[in-house]
Amino acid sequence: MDEQQRREIEAQLDKLGRDAQKIAENAKEALGHLRSGDLQVACDIVALSHYPIGHVKADHDALMEAFTVAGVEPGAGR
Repeated sequence: MDEQQRREIEAQLDKLGRDAQKIAENAKEALGHLRSGDLQVACDIVALSHYPIGHVKADHDALMEAFTVAGVEPGAGR
């Protein structure tokens, strides 16, 4: 893996982490509202995760492609 590939993968991993963190934050907030009986707000907050969830899938696919292009395959090191 060359330096440019490593930097690109690093940036993609950073984005994946931010997207996943947003989903986790939304879930925690929704859980608080659910426990306090505000079902509508909990539902609305979960709905806000629609886009970050889609981004996580796209981030994952892009990362797997980047690793493959760099010559790294999942499970090959086992």
